[in-house]
Amino acid sequence: MSVVVPYYNFNHIVCNSILPNYRIPNNLTFTLENYIKSQLHFPMVAYDEGRSVIDYNSALAVVEKRKLSQENIDRFFRVVRFFYEDIARSISNSMELYKTDNFNFYIQSKFTDLLPVEIIESNNLKDYVSEFSDGKDEWELKVDILLKHAKSNDIKLIEMR
Repeated sequence: MSVVVPYYNFNHIVCNSILPNYRIPNNLTFTLENYIKSQLHFPMVAYDEGRSVIDYNSALAVVEKRKLSQENIDRFFRVVRFFYEDIARSISNSMELYKTDNFNFYIQSKFTDLLPVEIIESNNLKDYVSEFSDGKDEWELKVDILLKHAKSNDIKLIEMR
Protein backbone atom coordinates (compact mmCIF):
# COMPACT_ATOMS: atom_id res chain seq x y z
CA MET A 1 0.00 0.00 0.00
CA SER A 2 1.32 3.42 -0.96
CA VAL A 3 1.31 6.51 1.27
CA VAL A 4 1.03 10.00 -0.26
CA VAL A 5 3.70 12.37 1.03
CA PRO A 6 1.91 15.43 2.47
CA TYR A 7 3.23 18.89 1.59
CA TYR A 8 4.51 19.49 5.14
CA ASN A 9 6.77 16.41 4.95
CA PHE A 10 8.25 17.12 1.52
CA ASN A 11 11.30 19.00 2.75
CA HIS A 12 12.94 15.76 3.86
CA ILE A 13 12.81 14.74 0.22
CA VAL A 14 14.07 18.10 -1.10
CA CYS A 15 16.90 18.23 1.46
CA ASN A 16 17.91 14.69 0.60
CA SER A 17 18.28 15.69 -3.05
CA ILE A 18 20.81 18.36 -2.01
CA LEU A 19 22.65 16.65 0.86
CA PRO A 20 21.97 12.93 1.23
CA ASN A 21 21.30 11.90 4.82
CA TYR A 22 17.74 10.61 4.92
CA ARG A 23 16.35 7.17 4.18
CA ILE A 24 13.32 7.40 1.94
CA PRO A 25 10.65 4.94 3.10
CA ASN A 26 9.33 2.37 0.66
CA ASN A 27 6.06 2.76 -1.26
CA LEU A 28 5.63 6.52 -1.08
CA THR A 29 3.58 8.45 -3.62
CA PHE A 30 4.98 11.84 -4.58
CA THR A 31 2.50 14.36 -5.98
CA LEU A 32 3.32 17.49 -7.90
CA GLU A 33 0.70 19.50 -6.02
CA ASN A 34 2.20 18.68 -2.61
CA TYR A 35 5.67 19.42 -3.91
CA ILE A 36 4.60 22.89 -5.06
CA LYS A 37 2.80 23.61 -1.78
CA SER A 38 5.78 22.43 0.25
CA GLN A 39 8.06 25.05 -1.27
CA LEU A 40 5.58 27.80 -0.48
CA HIS A 41 4.91 26.51 3.03
CA PHE A 42 8.58 26.21 4.00
CA PRO A 43 10.87 26.97 1.05
CA MET A 44 14.07 25.03 0.60
CA VAL A 45 14.60 26.39 -2.90
CA ALA A 46 16.77 29.22 -1.62
CA TYR A 47 19.52 26.64 -1.14
CA ASP A 48 19.59 25.65 -4.78
CA GLU A 49 20.83 28.12 -7.39
CA GLY A 50 18.53 28.96 -10.23
CA ARG A 51 15.35 28.46 -8.23
CA SER A 52 12.96 31.00 -6.84
CA VAL A 53 9.90 30.91 -4.63
CA ILE A 54 8.29 33.04 -7.34
CA ASP A 55 8.44 30.02 -9.68
CA TYR A 56 6.49 27.93 -7.17
CA ASN A 57 4.00 30.72 -6.50
CA SER A 58 3.37 31.08 -10.23
CA ALA A 59 3.02 27.30 -10.59
CA LEU A 60 0.41 27.27 -7.84
CA ALA A 61 -1.41 30.16 -9.54
CA VAL A 62 -1.56 28.07 -12.70
CA VAL A 63 -2.90 24.94 -11.04
CA GLU A 64 -5.27 26.39 -8.47
CA LYS A 65 -6.46 29.65 -10.03
CA ARG A 66 -5.87 28.83 -13.70
CA LYS A 67 -3.87 32.02 -14.22
CA LEU A 68 -2.48 30.96 -17.56
CA SER A 69 -0.21 33.81 -18.55
CA GLN A 70 2.80 32.67 -20.58
CA GLU A 71 5.13 33.68 -17.74
CA ASN A 72 3.18 31.56 -15.23
CA ILE A 73 3.08 28.60 -17.60
CA ASP A 74 6.84 28.81 -18.21
CA ARG A 75 7.42 28.86 -14.45
CA PHE A 76 5.04 25.94 -13.99
CA PHE A 77 7.04 23.92 -16.54
CA ARG A 78 10.26 24.82 -14.69
CA VAL A 79 8.76 23.59 -11.40
CA VAL A 80 7.63 20.32 -13.02
CA ARG A 81 11.25 19.76 -14.09
CA PHE A 82 12.48 20.59 -10.56
CA PHE A 83 9.97 18.10 -9.16
CA TYR A 84 11.24 15.27 -11.36
CA GLU A 85 14.85 16.17 -10.68
CA ASP A 86 14.44 16.47 -6.90
CA ILE A 87 12.58 13.17 -6.58
CA ALA A 88 15.14 11.37 -8.76
CA ARG A 89 18.15 12.77 -6.91
CA SER A 90 16.61 12.15 -3.50
CA ILE A 91 15.75 8.51 -4.27
CA SER A 92 19.21 7.91 -5.76
CA ASN A 93 20.91 9.47 -2.74
CA SER A 94 18.81 7.48 -0.30
CA MET A 95 19.42 4.19 -2.08
CA GLU A 96 23.13 4.90 -2.32
CA LEU A 97 23.32 5.29 1.47
CA TYR A 98 20.62 2.82 2.52
CA LYS A 99 20.25 0.12 -0.11
CA THR A 100 16.85 -1.54 0.26
CA ASP A 101 15.54 -4.58 -1.59
CA ASN A 102 12.22 -4.28 -3.41
CA PHE A 103 12.12 -0.51 -3.02
CA ASN A 104 9.41 1.26 -4.98
CA PHE A 105 7.84 4.71 -5.30
CA TYR A 106 5.06 6.33 -7.30
CA ILE A 107 4.42 9.68 -9.02
CA GLN A 108 1.01 11.28 -9.43
CA SER A 109 -0.58 14.58 -10.35
CA LYS A 110 -4.14 15.87 -10.40
CA PHE A 111 -3.30 18.46 -13.06
CA THR A 112 -3.98 16.27 -16.03
CA ASP A 113 -5.74 19.03 -17.94
CA LEU A 114 -2.64 21.28 -18.01
CA LEU A 115 -0.16 19.04 -19.78
CA PRO A 116 -0.17 15.76 -21.65
CA VAL A 117 -0.05 12.87 -19.18
CA GLU A 118 2.10 9.84 -19.69
CA ILE A 119 1.07 6.85 -17.59
CA ILE A 120 4.00 4.56 -16.97
CA GLU A 121 3.20 1.14 -15.57
CA SER A 122 5.83 -0.86 -13.69
CA ASN A 123 5.70 -3.67 -16.23
CA ASN A 124 6.81 -1.44 -19.15
CA LEU A 125 9.54 0.73 -17.61
CA LYS A 126 12.19 -0.57 -19.99
CA ASP A 127 10.26 0.90 -22.91
CA TYR A 128 11.19 4.38 -21.67
CA VAL A 129 14.92 4.02 -21.04
CA SER A 130 17.98 3.04 -23.01
CA GLU A 131 19.36 -0.36 -23.79
CA PHE A 132 21.61 0.01 -20.73
CA SER A 133 18.70 -0.74 -18.42
CA ASP A 134 19.34 -4.48 -18.06
CA GLY A 135 20.10 -5.46 -14.50
CA LYS A 136 18.68 -2.28 -12.99
CA ASP A 137 16.12 -2.37 -10.22
CA GLU A 138 12.66 -0.90 -10.80
CA TRP A 139 13.45 2.20 -8.72
CA GLU A 140 16.57 2.84 -10.83
CA LEU A 141 14.55 2.69 -14.05
CA LYS A 142 12.00 5.12 -12.60
CA VAL A 143 14.80 7.50 -11.57
CA ASP A 144 16.25 7.33 -15.10
CA ILE A 145 12.83 8.12 -16.57
CA LEU A 146 12.35 11.10 -14.23
CA LEU A 147 15.76 12.53 -15.11
CA LYS A 148 15.08 12.02 -18.82
CA HIS A 149 11.80 13.93 -18.53
CA ALA A 150 13.38 16.67 -16.41
CA LYS A 151 15.80 17.39 -19.26
CA SER A 152 13.29 17.04 -22.08
CA ASN A 153 12.08 19.99 -24.15
CA ASP A 154 8.71 18.25 -24.40
CA ILE A 155 7.56 18.44 -20.77
CA LYS A 156 4.80 16.02 -19.73
CA LEU A 157 3.14 15.05 -16.52
CA ILE A 158 4.16 11.56 -15.56
CA GLU A 159 2.12 9.16 -13.56
CA MET A 160 4.14 6.17 -12.38
CA ARG A 161 2.22 3.22 -11.05
